[in-house]
Amino acid sequence: MIKEVKLPNGRILINVPANELYSLGLDEAHIQQLLLVDAQDAAKIRVLNFTKRIRQYLYGHSEAERMVGWVEKEKRARRVLAGAATDVDKQQLTIEATKRGFGETIEQLAQRQIELADILALQNAELDGLEIKAVDGVQHATSIAQVDGLFEQFKQDAERSLKNIKMYRGA
Repeated sequence: MIKEVKLPNGRILINVPANELYSLGLDEAHIQQLLLVDAQDAAKIRVLNFTKRIRQYLYGHSEAERMVGWVEKEKRARRVLAGAATDVDKQQLTIEATKRGFGETIEQLAQRQIELADILALQNAELDGLEIKAVDGVQHATSIAQVDGLFEQFKQDAERSLKNIKMYRGA
């Protein structure tokens, strides 16, 4: 579906099926440009949806509020292990350690939180790099064949990245 097509008479059509472009009196170069943009948009959406699904899996489909809390937990944990924790930091870790019921000290919990944060950071680096490379490449592609080739390369890179992500998880 082509989002917008400007006809030779100046009229603008919205959401035009790609197979109808040839019946609109457009020149071949204009049609090819519209098809390229459509292919680029579709490839970018597939890339972003893929990395989004992986992130959702990695984060256990956590809501945004919980993820923000993870950032704060990491900061607090680093302060605890650095000996710079406030009384509130210690209180929050004590509450969580007690509620978890694993018999861990706040230092042990802080260490675990940092380990998990570091694993997530590695996984994010892997996904962010993969995503940015693919989207940038697709955006700068000059032909549909190039878009298709870049998407195929993305799938191969994604396979390697998923292996790395699984490796980080076991760290």
